[in-house]
Amino acid sequence: MASIVVVLSAVTAAHLPAVADRLTRPDEPPAARRGMRRWASGAVGGLGAAALCRHLPATSVPAMLTTAAWLVLLQAGLLLTLTDLAVRRLPTPVIADAAAIIAALQMTAAVAAGQPWTLLAGLAGAALFGGGYLAVSVLTPTGVGMGDVRLAALIGGLTAATGWDTALAAATLPYLLALPFTISQ
Repeated sequence: MASIVVVLSAVTAAHLPAVADRLTRPDEPPAARRGMRRWASGAVGGLGAAALCRHLPATSVPAMLTTAAWLVLLQAGLLLTLTDLAVRRLPTPVIADAAAIIAALQMTAAVAAGQPWTLLAGLAGAALFGGGYLAVSVLTPTGVGMGDVRLAALIGGLTAATGWDTALAAATLPYLLALPFTISQ
């Protein structure tokens, strides 16, 4: 089962550069050369799915739904990365669609597991992450946009529903990864 998920994720991710091109340049014909971007995107999608399938064992229906939610976030994140690199913005429809799918998967997982408090944790995580990034956006309008705020709320909701240790890691990891860049400036 996991190998099928990895292959499907890699194939789907390999087609994301074409989708990103359509989002960023709708009036231009498709780029003739996107081979390297396709290979890189497919590799990241496949490796990410392999890591998720290994880390999140799908032994029950709620676990499978949670893994599916993480896979949706992986694919949406790849598409948002490609779009952000091209035009320096995060399109709201991509974030909204991913949020709707992830919310539906998480609600179904919570009902199937009989654990409605995971929904409350997800809402709290979305409010904390989104609220924190909204405060940063208001204080430094040139640094963080509303797309970043929406994406933070999406990530906060999924990570908190998975566990607060995951949410803490998701809250600190961007700053740890940005530290070498910040020091070099």
